[in-house]
This record gives sequence, structure tokens and C-alpha cells, in this order.
Amino acid sequence: MAKRRLVSLDLDDDLQRQLSRHSLKTVQDVLQLSLLDQMRLLCLSADQARDLQLRLCSICAPKHNTVWSLLQQQRQGCSSLSMGHSGLDSLLAGGLQLSAITELAGPAGVGKTQWCVEMAVRCLLTEPSKSVIYIDTEAAFMPSRVVEVLSERLPPDEQHRVPELLSRIMVHQPSTVSSLHKIVRELEMQAAECGAGLVVVDSIASLARKEFPPHQPGQQGGAWRRVLLMAGWAASLKTLAANRNLVVLVSNQVSSRTVACEVAPEEEDEAALAPAGVREECEGGGGDGEEESSRSSLVQYRQYVTPALGNTWSHFINTRLILQYTDHSPIRQLLIAKSPVSPFATFNYTIEASGVKVQGGGSYSYSGSDPGLHMIHVEQGPIVS
Repeated sequence: MAKRRLVSLDLDDDLQRQLSRHSLKTVQDVLQLSLLDQMRLLCLSADQARDLQLRLCSICAPKHNTVWSLLQQQRQGCSSLSMGHSGLDSLLAGGLQLSAITELAGPAGVGKTQWCVEMAVRCLLTEPSKSVIYIDTEAAFMPSRVVEVLSERLPPDEQHRVPELLSRIMVHQPSTVSSLHKIVRELEMQAAECGAGLVVVDSIASLARKEFPPHQPGQQGGAWRRVLLMAGWAASLKTLAANRNLVVLVSNQVSSRTVACEVAPEEEDEAALAPAGVREECEGGGGDGEEESSRSSLVQYRQYVTPALGNTWSHFINTRLILQYTDHSPIRQLLIAKSPVSPFATFNYTIEASGVKVQGGGSYSYSGSDPGLHMIHVEQGPIVS
């Protein structure tokens, strides 16, 4: 909130003129001044300067909540953004949580952008006073798709609302890491000015993976620089979500990983039949010395797909929803892989003209998984459009 513009505050007209005269545009600009400098530049008395300083500090300082107030917000549906399905919302304590970061991870074409558009439309329709900030790093955002979903959702006598609803979506399309970094830095100020209820970043990994490949030469390798960059973005997004009490939704790509495991000949057939998650951890042989060297073994390579950006990034997000293909096209699957309120769960969904439709009551299990190593079912063969 230190970046909040002073013009958005209810300040005296004379004070606003003095602030403008000295190019003091944000809360941070004023708080960096000493009390004496504030008195001199803004023509304030000591008491007035002290009151202004306390007011601006209260804007920057995080607000505390009691457990009771948080529980009341949850019961009133004020702490989440519904995903449009009672079973899914029930497991996620109402839907996407406010003051938190939710990630959608999945392979290309599985519907990550469709889910981002779906949640943007839901925010517009359920929160009449809220706006959406949409950051599109892959040029995947299609205004015509938003119009289609809105037109399908609104009754005939409310179709005239479409232009007004579209005007409440602010779209950024950065093409470099530096431009995205600048946008993220100024998000809190923009969110305060437009009254944002949802911030979408589609995708959080795209630009960072392009500009900082993992095997970049030099002492500061690409992977290390990328971790530092993502840590900074995650901190900014978490601060934004907490201070503005809004939903942050980011999409993430997937990475292919290959691991080697040693399989003894007598275990080869058993390992080949084991589930993928078991095969990755299988080890052959045992003992030491001559006994180990005399035992013949085979090295097998296992390939699996996991969310990109590594295990470190998985600790930055609060909730991870994995999207994957199924063997029954066009049905796809959403998995709750990481959540502070929900067990591991799966739901099938389809993409239709009216948006994303979650099917049935869903199924879930209490046997969870490591969010950094979750294997994702990808589509085999080329995608035909």
C-alpha cells in the first residue's frame, strides 16, 4: 500500500495542491520525509503533520484479524471467489481464497487460459463494484472469448451490460521480464485505484523461462536468477493479495523431467508394472563391497511431467490446482494438489461456449502428494484444432 496514489485518498483540497506542487504522488513519497520536512513543504502545523503521518502509516501497516472475524467472513462467503460448482467450492472453503495465491498448472491446451477467463467473468458478475486486472504474458487473451462467455451467461434483457462489464477488465500484455516486473511493482497502486477483486497472471512462468533458461552460462546461472526473480514476484503478489483482500490467480506451465533408477534383473518386470510414482523411486541391489559389485543391475530412465519453476516455487503459492487431460476427450480433469483447507481431490470439467463446466459431484481422496513432484497426464500425439 506504500505505492498507493495520494489522489485516491480523501485529503483536503489545499493539502492535495501542496502535494502535487512538490511532486509527492504516493504514500511512500510522503513517509520518506521527516516530520519537519512535511511541515515545511506542506505548510502544516506539528499536530497536522503528525496526524497525516499516522494516517498514512495506518494505510501501509498490515491489518490484523481475529479468528472469529475470519470465521464470520468465511460463513458469509466474503473470503472467497466461487468457482461455480458446489462440490469444488465446498472443498476449497468457498472457492478461490482472498488474500492468497492460487496456481493453475497444466500442459498446453488443457484450458488454463479458459479457467482464467472463467474466474474473471465470475468476479465481474458476482462483485458489481469490483474490477479485474489481467496480465497476459503469452498473447493468449481473446476479448471475443470474454464477450462470448458473458453473452451466454447474461439473460436477453441484460445483454446491454456487456460493454460496461468489459470496461472493468484491465489487460496488460508484457513481452519481457523487465516490463512484467514493472507491472507487478505497480499492481498495488492500480488495484487500489480501480477496486480490483481479482488479479490474473497468465502465465507466471512464460517470460522468466524464456529469458533465464536453467543452463544459462555464467556464475549466476539462469535457474538461480529465475528463483530470485520469482521469489520477488511472489512476495509482491502475496502482499498485494493480503493488503487489498483480493484473489491472485496465476497459471503455470509444465516441465518434463527424466530420472534414472537402478533395477535388478529379478525386479525389472515388477518395476515395469508399478505405477509411475513408484517406478521413479525404485532402487536395485543392496549391501556393499564385493557383494554389491557382483550383483548385476539395469539402469532405467523414467520421464514424468510436473509443474514448472521447481519445488521452491511450490512453497510460494497457497493453493495448487493441476489441470490435465483424460482418456475421454473432451473431458479434462482438475486436481486439488495443494490446499490448506482441502484434501487431495479430482473433478472432471469441459470447456463450452458459456465457459468452463465442472461435472458431477467430483471424487476426492485423503492420500495427498508432493506438490513439487506431482505427475501430470498430458495428451499423447499432436493436438488437432
